[in-house]
Amino acid sequence: LLFPLSWMGFHSTAVSDYQSDLYNAVFYGALMETEDPVTALNEMGLSEDLASYAKTPYFAVEDAELLNKEFYPKFTYGNLVAYYLKHPDTFFAVIKQAGNNVYETDIQYLRSYSETDVSAQRFLSVPTHWFETLQLRFLPRGVVSWLVYLILFIILACVRRKTLEGEGEKALSDCGVMFAFMPLLLLVATPFVSGLTEISRRLFYTNAVFECFFVLLVAYAAEIILLRRNRLKEEYGVNQ
Repeated sequence: LLFPLSWMGFHSTAVSDYQSDLYNAVFYGALMETEDPVTALNEMGLSEDLASYAKTPYFAVEDAELLNKEFYPKFTYGNLVAYYLKHPDTFFAVIKQAGNNVYETDIQYLRSYSETDVSAQRFLSVPTHWFETLQLRFLPRGVVSWLVYLILFIILACVRRKTLEGEGEKALSDCGVMFAFMPLLLLVATPFVSGLTEISRRLFYTNAVFECFFVLLVAYAAEIILLRRNRLKEEYGVNQ
């Protein structure tokens, strides 16, 4: 039910939003990772004259006359899927670029306070500043790292599930595993749908969900270690 409703919601968006997203998906997405935009446009079945828009975000477009004539009537997301199927390396390059830009939580252009408002900065940044610093400086970033975190989370969640007795607790644990797939799904879908424009803002929810399941990953590991230690102590009188 969720997938058809999501598809209906996507197609019910305003035409202007659809056009801007489609534009960014191509010119500020696929063509961002292409050395020869003219050749890429030819493979997409588009005019070479559109090459001047390559690596330019939608909000920077001043004249859309050529787009209205040569791009929007002739190109859809289906054409983009066909292009990515022929060039999976380009698709993975776009996803990789997106994965390097989702760890920042305190995005400057989304702040509701000015840079001179020191008191607001201190009040709003303290809860997340330490974790953001940890993410940006110490945690490996990118799609591969996300997959590693996800696999570790699933393994620990499955190990922890064996220690649970109630069906409600097991169901909640299963929901946690499904919850962990959401940021990875968004990380792949978002740059495909809307390119790399304002990618940190568009993937803010992805980052927030990632932080939640990363904390759960650490908590699950600590709980498993403590349970093992208590079991060894009860059965063998050993503290390890």
